[in-house]
Amino acid sequence: MFFGSMPALVTPFAAGRVNEAAFRELVEWQIDEGSNALVPCGTTGEAATLTTEEHRRLIEITVEVARGRVPVLAGCGSNNTAHAIALTKIAKDAGADAALHVPPYYNRPNQDGIYAHLAAVAELEKLLPRSSAGIVVAGKLALYLAMALFAAGVAATLYRFGPSREDAQWQWLTPGSIFTAIIWLLLAIGFSFYVTRLTDYSATYGSIAAIVMLLTWMYLSAYIFLFGAELNAELEHQTAKDSTTGAPQPLGKRGAWVADHVAGAQDVGLSEKGPSLAEAGPPPPDDEAAASGRGE
Repeated sequence: MFFGSMPALVTPFAAGRVNEAAFRELVEWQIDEGSNALVPCGTTGEAATLTTEEHRRLIEITVEVARGRVPVLAGCGSNNTAHAIALTKIAKDAGADAALHVPPYYNRPNQDGIYAHLAAVAELEKLLPRSSAGIVVAGKLALYLAMALFAAGVAATLYRFGPSREDAQWQWLTPGSIFTAIIWLLLAIGFSFYVTRLTDYSATYGSIAAIVMLLTWMYLSAYIFLFGAELNAELEHQTAKDSTTGAPQPLGKRGAWVADHVAGAQDVGLSEKGPSLAEAGPPPPDDEAAASGRGE
């Protein structure tokens, strides 16, 4: 594990060539000053303009001077995947402890392209043996199921404790919670496909692309949770049963608009329009109804 101060070393030049003597002094000075690791051939080391042989020599000098006193993280980043692989092999042969890479620049790929680039460089199949198709599918299904359960739990909690009304019983919150979980999961899959395959937010929004994607995702998710809440409300609106917690109460005394009014029917003892919104909330603590055991 690497930690602490890990400076990206500059590359000194003299007469158009790498000044190896000055570079050796720089490496020794960094170690003497307490650096925890060294990074030759990084961006500040003129890596983009170094020849392959200069790149190799700088890494070799760093490893020679360090002599195992501190780790060496060799810069091997390139927008050319084949060149990045070649630089990584050079670093390995020179004895570097790790290779530093970056996503391809200038001709920037999408997320799948970045993964393919780094996977090719790291030869992931040697580090992570390939799993069978069945295991991969089972893993994805387990992940989607966990996401759906999480979304259903969050939705049910919001629907139960969020509204300013007498709490609804859990069974009346289940349909909307399940609906929200399924549609939200489909949104997650569809939105992921959209941002990685059909559009390029980075090209449009630049450095704030991630923020824009997050806000868009939150905006769409909010609508789904609202639709689930509306489904629960309509189900309560369609029955005369008391859907609220506590002892059963007659229409007009339940502390919730949809529970106090049945769609398409005039409630007994109420006006044609049903209870007002002001009357539909939970009773105040000193109200006689509050002492009847509701909410327990």
